[in-house]
Amino acid sequence: MIFSNFAPLFMKKILVFAFLFARFQFACAQCNVPVAPAKTCQQAPVLCDLDGYCSKLPNSNGQPTPNVFCGIIENSHWLAFIAGTTKLSLRISPYNCNENRGMQGHILQTSNCQTFQSVSNCWDPSGVPGTVTPFVLTANNLTVGQKYYLLLDGKGGDVCEYSIEVLAGQTTSPDFLEPVTDPVFFCEKDLSVVLEATDILTPGDHTAYHWTTPDGSFFSSTDSLRVEVGSPGTYTLVARDSFSLCTDTLDMFAVAADPVVAHIAPPDRIKCENNFTVSLTPDQFSSGNDMLYEWFSSDGALIAENVLLIQVNQPGNYVFKVTDLQSGCAQTDTALVELDAEVPIAEAGPDGELNCVTPILTLHGGGSSTGPNFVPQWTTPDGHIVSGAQSLFPQADAPGTYFLTVLNTLNGCETRDSVVVVLNEEKPRGVSFLVKNVCYGETGGALSVESVDGGNLPVSFSVNDTLFQHSPVFDPLPPGDYILSVLDERGCRFDTAFSVLALPEFDLFLPPVYELKLGDSLRLPAQTNRPKTDLTFLQWRPGEGLSCDTCLTPVARPFETITYRLEVTDGDQCRTTGQIEIRVNRTACVYIPNAFSPNGDGQNDRFYPFAIQNVSRVARFLVFDRWGNLVFEQNDFAPNTPDRGWDGTFRGRRAPVGVYTYLAEMVLIDGKKRVFRGTVTLVR
Repeated sequence: MIFSNFAPLFMKKILVFAFLFARFQFACAQCNVPVAPAKTCQQAPVLCDLDGYCSKLPNSNGQPTPNVFCGIIENSHWLAFIAGTTKLSLRISPYNCNENRGMQGHILQTSNCQTFQSVSNCWDPSGVPGTVTPFVLTANNLTVGQKYYLLLDGKGGDVCEYSIEVLAGQTTSPDFLEPVTDPVFFCEKDLSVVLEATDILTPGDHTAYHWTTPDGSFFSSTDSLRVEVGSPGTYTLVARDSFSLCTDTLDMFAVAADPVVAHIAPPDRIKCENNFTVSLTPDQFSSGNDMLYEWFSSDGALIAENVLLIQVNQPGNYVFKVTDLQSGCAQTDTALVELDAEVPIAEAGPDGELNCVTPILTLHGGGSSTGPNFVPQWTTPDGHIVSGAQSLFPQADAPGTYFLTVLNTLNGCETRDSVVVVLNEEKPRGVSFLVKNVCYGETGGALSVESVDGGNLPVSFSVNDTLFQHSPVFDPLPPGDYILSVLDERGCRFDTAFSVLALPEFDLFLPPVYELKLGDSLRLPAQTNRPKTDLTFLQWRPGEGLSCDTCLTPVARPFETITYRLEVTDGDQCRTTGQIEIRVNRTACVYIPNAFSPNGDGQNDRFYPFAIQNVSRVARFLVFDRWGNLVFEQNDFAPNTPDRGWDGTFRGRRAPVGVYTYLAEMVLIDGKKRVFRGTVTLVR
């Protein structure tokens, strides 16, 4: 009886297993559709539908174990999805596992694929061979529209095939078409308009687009983001990603806009009676807060906007444009403004200048209209007309603005022009120059002009009424008294006197030789018979070892015997030279004791070298016993340093009393080395 009850149940399980195996075999043929999983979180593909998806784990790993995962990943798969509900429950069914250990799984959230948050239970089986079972991952409190990651891994490195079944909840497609709320308007004369969508994700060959409409018409192909339509209506764009099989739709609307009206009232003509100004205004126009009003001249230049009345004083075509800012539709009207008068020409000529050579200026109105019916008249509110106020060429002797009015006696039209006369009081008022006096042994000096105070450029120069020249240098000039003249561009002149002197001999005093110990310094005792303020150039050569090579008395600290040469120039460019030899005594001042007593009494407890300032450091300090064995070594330290010396021990024990040999390699301040050898007696 027990067997009879068991047989149907056993056969039923066999049939279920056969069904599942057949399903898995069929699924395997359709696995990795629409795209294969990735080995890393960063490369995980987004799947719009996880139900029925299947794949096979890799035999290698591409990413470290996430911080919240309950196991250790060794050959992981990563998939991504967009939550369509707040809860999602997945059954993962492993099969055909190489080692029959099964799979691990976890649903995660992350913004950078480095730090993860758990949003579901984490499945980590025991890994005992032969215990492979399906498992369920349930994620709660999901945010609809947010991206999540499914991590699957073989337990203990097991390589399994698997399928996914959605038990509860659903996934959704990501929004990859940017929403459009505003309609596109058909203006009155439009035959077609363009609708254009934007793919928020990166578009490519794997994205297909298709437009449809229930009530409109198309003017172009319908398989791209941009489409040309021929009538108002509702247009729907469907985008499908062939990799993830995700789709998105977007509705756009083409609407017939209200007609825009623009008509200008017939304008008056430009006349002298209306002061050459006429008004333009529309008598018919569309109104509303969304309307933009613009006026343009015949050359397309914008005259005014958002006004309904303008005044113009030039003939020509004027355009009034009304634009509906909501629909973008516009209408224009053009009005011709004509000139009903012969306007005379008034040309007051170029601006003028009164200066030191032109005290009275003739104004030039010769470019104005002439004839029996044209009457000129000059006036000025702030200048002064000497004569000819009713001619075209009056004379003025004061700065100011001068107005020329030309009247056409036949029609009463008149035109006015103005010219400005300025008073240029600028003239040379002074000059800055340098005089090079005659140095001892030379025959001539020189004059060099540095700047001119006042005057109109360019200026020229003369000495003692010679020919004027633009060069500011006069050379040579023998000793004597002179007159320098400056002449500016308008002929104004300035004179000043100067003298060229014969200077005494330029002397430089330096002792020929000076002896110095290595490491010592010396301020070089240079003196001249010129004040220091007159010295314009000082140069010591060579500059090595000097605190300053452009000072009169620098501090010298050479390491070798050297000869310094000094060149000095004064303000008159007189030059003198001198030299001094510094002989350097390079004897190294080193003292090394011949005995020490390391008995801990604080007196003479360490053996080390002493030196004065011409020794910079001790390169090596070695101590040997009487058999030549090295008992102490210290390298690269400053002299006069007790704690770097020998304390009388060898290998942690007190060295026996007796005579020891030392070697000290000392580095002088110039980098050269000296070796000192000797003996020292250790006593206690």
